[in-house]
Amino acid sequence: MTGATATYLNLPIGIWVDTSNNLYVADASNNRIQRFALGNTTGTTVAGSASGVGGSSASSLNYTNDMRVDSSGNIYVVDSYNNRVQLWNASASVGITIAGNGK
Repeated sequence: MTGATATYLNLPIGIWVDTSNNLYVADASNNRIQRFALGNTTGTTVAGSASGVGGSSASSLNYTNDMRVDSSGNIYVVDSYNNRVQLWNASASVGITIAGNGK
């Protein structure tokens, strides 16, 4: 079953586990990155829109297919349909384009 609520994913592609055992999922068709704490089945949107709506603004993503999380909690997101890599600083509500032109 797919959906855009915090308990569902829609075309999950990439995963990452940080040093605290949080699971990060590139929820591609929901245009977001979800973080799941160890043992928790409800995710938290840490990049993109929690509603699953895609876009090209700094607060939006469009078909996220991979990510990496550094030791400070910063998230590097492959934003495929926007042709860019976005850096989402820990606890940020918008990303910064660090590669690609967003076109």
